[in-house]
Amino acid sequence: MDVKGIDGATLASGAGLTPTAVSYYRNGKRMPGASELFAMAKALGVSMDSLMGEDVESEKFEGAAVWRNRAQSAEQKLAALKAAVKTLLERY
Repeated sequence: MDVKGIDGATLASGAGLTPTAVSYYRNGKRMPGASELFAMAKALGVSMDSLMGEDVESEKFEGAAVWRNRAQSAEQKLAALKAAVKTLLERY
C-alpha cells in the first residue's frame, strides 16, 4: 500500500471494504478471503500473487511479506490458545 501511495481508507474505498477490515488485514488480526484479496489487488493494480508476496522480485512488496508473517504468527497463537483450552477442558 505504501509503495502505491494509497492509505488504508483509500484502499478500503477502492476495494469496497471497510477501513477497519483493511486495518485488521494489515495488522494480521484477521485473514482476508479470496474475494477481499481480489478486490484489494484490483484496487492496488497488482496481481493477487504480488499482494501476497508470492512473486516478490524487489523490495517494493516487502510489506506483503511482513503482513504474511504477522498473519502466520496470529494463526500460530490462535492454534496454541485452542490447544491450551482443549487441555484445560480435558482436565476438568
